[in-house]
Amino acid sequence: MLAHDGRARAWRELVGGGRRRRGCGAARGFAGIALLLLHNRRAIRLSQVLSILICLWALLAIIGYVYQAEQLYEIARYTGIALPTSVSLFVLGLGLLAARVDSGITSVISKANAGGLMARWLLLLVVVIPFLLGWVSVLGQRLGYFDLGFAVAFLVLSITFIFTFAVWQSTRKLSEVEK
Repeated sequence: MLAHDGRARAWRELVGGGRRRRGCGAARGFAGIALLLLHNRRAIRLSQVLSILICLWALLAIIGYVYQAEQLYEIARYTGIALPTSVSLFVLGLGLLAARVDSGITSVISKANAGGLMARWLLLLVVVIPFLLGWVSVLGQRLGYFDLGFAVAFLVLSITFIFTFAVWQSTRKLSEVEK
């Protein structure tokens, strides 16, 4: 009786219906390789690059769910990642990146100096702002406030303005620190 319930069917679609997916398997494979490479001092950067790929792969799925990107859902029937799995993979990728913050790519971000502080602030800005502006753009288009061309123009102009302001602020603050 529960199997015929529309909510149960929607939940199974959301979590992937219990089927193994190629995209998830590849991300888990990358995670395994990254974990093995963490113990080799010369391969830490490669481990971190694989961890970043895992995060990007998972983030694409998360953004697709938030934006309700139908083309991602059509592909998702064959290679997609369920929402809870993509969140877990994103956290796994972040955990792998945090495993060796003292060397490799993450060493710049984890430093306690002005450069590390600026890198953490800009990285947060680079991830959150386009996500929020994209969501506003998609929402405005779906509600009929503007068409696709205006939505893209708004998105590009907003991101350009905000990142220009962020670079200017960062440069100004670093200049003050150097004095």
